[in-house]
Amino acid sequence: MAIVDAVPYGRMDSLQERDDLVLVTDKQEVDAIKHHFGNPYWWDFDGCLVKVKDGEYDEVYCFAGNIPFLSQYTR
Repeated sequence: MAIVDAVPYGRMDSLQERDDLVLVTDKQEVDAIKHHFGNPYWWDFDGCLVKVKDGEYDEVYCFAGNIPFLSQYTR
């Protein structure tokens, strides 16, 4: 398992038109995503938008809080 850095992506409004992303806010699911990519304790995120391809995470955009406000930044 490779540890992945949380890199700033941009604002949520840049993702709002995409219909291939799934909103994940369930704590257990978000924790599983964080564990998949490395140490969950240095990612202070409560929700993610994810794209799964061939059973693997293809894209993951995480954000603080459970509601993805359009002006909010993702990592």
